[in-house]
Order: sequence, then structure tokens, then C-alpha cells
Amino acid sequence: MAVRLFSAAGAFPVIGIDSVAARRAIAERTPGVRTVDPTDPAVKDQLRAINFGQLPDVVVEATGNPQAVKQAMNIVTDGGKVVMVGSPRGIAGDVDFYWDLHGRSIQLIGAHGSAIGQEPREKFPYIQRRAMRLLVHLLESGKLKLDDLISHHVHGSQLGAMYDGLLNRKDEFLLVTLHW
Repeated sequence: MAVRLFSAAGAFPVIGIDSVAARRAIAERTPGVRTVDPTDPAVKDQLRAINFGQLPDVVVEATGNPQAVKQAMNIVTDGGKVVMVGSPRGIAGDVDFYWDLHGRSIQLIGAHGSAIGQEPREKFPYIQRRAMRLLVHLLESGKLKLDDLISHHVHGSQLGAMYDGLLNRKDEFLLVTLHW
């Protein structure tokens, strides 16, 4: 979904990074999106090949896995931005904030949907009303398509199984709709 949102917003190039081959194949259904496997030892070379010889300026960590933070910081260009949208919880492994962050002048940005409020704040003017208008526009205009990403439709009574699937069976679960 993050790949689709960034693509719809005009980001270029958009590179999906996922260790699950089926998810990479789904990401590549979005026009212009290329993918790489983060477990490949040559991941940086692949990123440079897709990104005109450079590492990405922006890496969006959308998995929620705290261990992915170090890799996201490792594959962004010096002076780049790592945007955390995946709600990582827990310890981020062996991140050396001096060398991995400060030494490379990387910006680490927390960007979670729950942080978007009803009223603008001094340093964060984006509000829910504005975000929803943009999402509706992207969906209505056809710039953002999500229907083909839905892998499961579940009733609210199946919340436990849904979360278990999203966390532990990533090859089967992608986007889930919840019905009450």
C-alpha cells in the first residue's frame, strides 16, 4: 500500500523492498514500480542500478519490524531521509545512532497516521480532513487502486486471526478489510 501511495503522489522512482517474492510481484503490478529482495547481499547495487547510480534519497520503512530500521538507514543515501510509517515496536537491534544516523546526516522521521490530528499544530499542519480529501481524490481519480491488494475480508469477530495472519503469514495476507 505504501508503494501505491507514493506512486500515486508522483514519487519517482518507486522501489518496493520485500523479502516475500509474492509481495514483490504484487508491488510490480503498479506501473513503474521495480522491486528488490532485502536479503540479497547485493541489495545496494540493485538499488543503485534502478535509481540512476544512486542510493535512494528517501526510504520508507513500512513493515513495523524494528530490525528493519538499521537496514533502512543503511540503504538510504548520505543526507537522506528514513520515514517510519510501519509502527515499529521494540528494540531496533544494533543501530549505532552516532555512525548510522549522525555520521551520515540521515533524518529519521516518525510518520504514523494516528499522529494526524483534527487541528493543525505549529510544526505539523497536516490534518485528518486534508488527508482524507487527498485519499478520496486519489481513489476517485484512479491514481490509487487498492482493490487488487485485498487478500482477505473478515468479520470483526476474526480480529485475532487477521492480526496473526498479517504478522506471521505475510505470504498469504496483504490487505484486509474488516466488516462489523
